[in-house]
Amino acid sequence: MGKYVYVVIWAFVVSWIACKSIIPILKKLKAGQNILSYVKEHESKSGTPTMGGIAFILAAVLVSIFFVGEYERSFAICIVIGLSYMVVGILDDYLKQKHKENLGLRAWQKLLFQTIIAV
Repeated sequence: MGKYVYVVIWAFVVSWIACKSIIPILKKLKAGQNILSYVKEHESKSGTPTMGGIAFILAAVLVSIFFVGEYERSFAICIVIGLSYMVVGILDDYLKQKHKENLGLRAWQKLLFQTIIAV
C-alpha cells in the first residue's frame, strides 16, 4: 500500500510541474476555450487554456512507467488505452480551436471513438 501512496504523490508533483510548464505555452499559442456568448455566467472562463489534460495524462504515464519497472502486458494495454483516450480529447480540443467554436467532436463521434478503443 505504501508504494501506491508514493505513486500518487509523485504523479501529483509531476503533473503540477507539467501544468506550470505547459499552461504558459498554451496561453502563448492562444489555445483558449471559446465560451458561448449567451451564457453570461461563463464569461470569466473565456481564454482558459484547453489541452491541459495532456499534463495529467503524461504525468500519470511517466510515473507509472517509472514505478512498474519491468514490462507487464496488462500494464502496456492500460497505457495504450489511456493514451488512445487522450488522443480523442486532443482531437476534440483541436477542433474547438480550429473552428473557434465551443463544439469540437459531437457526442456520437466521441462515443464512437471511445467504443472502438474499448473494444
